[in-house]
This record gives sequence, structure tokens and C-alpha cells, in this order.
Amino acid sequence: MISVDAFHLPYISLDGPRNVASASLAAGVKRVRWNVAILEGIDAQNKYDRQTRQILKILAPLNLEANFKIWPQGRAIKNLRSFFPSQSLKGDCPEKETNLVNPNCISLDPSGWASICWNLAIGNAKKVPLSKVLTNYHWKTHPIIRALVEKGPRGLIDLPESEGFNFQEEKYIDKCHLCVEIRKFLKTDYPGIFV
Repeated sequence: MISVDAFHLPYISLDGPRNVASASLAAGVKRVRWNVAILEGIDAQNKYDRQTRQILKILAPLNLEANFKIWPQGRAIKNLRSFFPSQSLKGDCPEKETNLVNPNCISLDPSGWASICWNLAIGNAKKVPLSKVLTNYHWKTHPIIRALVEKGPRGLIDLPESEGFNFQEEKYIDKCHLCVEIRKFLKTDYPGIFV
């Protein structure tokens, strides 16, 4: 998935995503898709969704499927909070089956880290061949992912390294927001997992 939308455009010109998509298709990568942050809907009239619609029209010749979702992370938490309805923090990770137990996609950053969820690495393709990173992955051997699969994002609070994490339920938009904030807190205890 390659991020393209009004929120990324000020920081990444369209040449970057277009080139990555073209190279991926030429290399035979299956399921290359756009990862698109939409606030209200692709046909909505707010300035962000209008600009994103134009971006997708420009990139239409590549004929890629688009996934539409906005994650409560980074600048979005601060600048777009009113667009996120508050959700329950209890229960399973929403990505449990599709990303954690049976990953169906990974993200590679410029340093080689292969992540199956936002900044949740399972290895580094610059240190170990990507094929080995993928074939050696199992959620039960990864301490953070095991906690997420077995107990959901709130289960990370139970890890001994989470002692001192200031959990305030009303602060978090949803389980993903909580998960990312706990992982930021745990980052120094798990080098090579959170990138």
C-alpha cells in the first residue's frame, strides 16, 4: 500500500508514490494499492477530500485499487480529532486476523524495517533477506504481537515494561490510538520492534 492523499502531498510529491507504484508493478509485486486517508468520503466537499479526489484522478492511469481509511496517528490526532468518533478500547485488536496472525501486507521503510502494522516491525530486510523475515515470522514469538493477539491493545498495559504508563481512557480515540501510545512508551524496552 502506497500512501497518497491531501495529507501526504505537502511532504511527498506525487512523483514518489507514482514511481514506487510503477516499479512495484514492473517487478511483479502483487496487490499494489493506494493507501488513501479520507475524512468523510471520496465524494465529500471538504477541502481535504476534494484534493485527494484530484490526486487519485492524476494517478488513475496506473489503475490501482485504493484502500480508504484514516488512522488516528501522528498529526491526525491533533488536527483532525473532530472527525474521529470515540470507540471502545476493549476487545481484540482490529488488525488481529488480517495483519497480526495472518499478515496480508507489510510496510518497508527506507531503513529496511518490515512492519505489519504502523511502526510494528517483524525484522529488517537490510539485515536479513525479506523472504526470511516473512517466512520466520510467527506471532507467538513476538512479545508485543503475542500480547496484542491474546489480549488486545489493552493487554499491552499488563506487560511489566508498561509500569508507569499513564493510562487515561478518555484520552484515546480508539484501540489503535491506545496501542500506538503504549508502544511509544515501550520503545526503549523493545529495540528493533518499534521503528
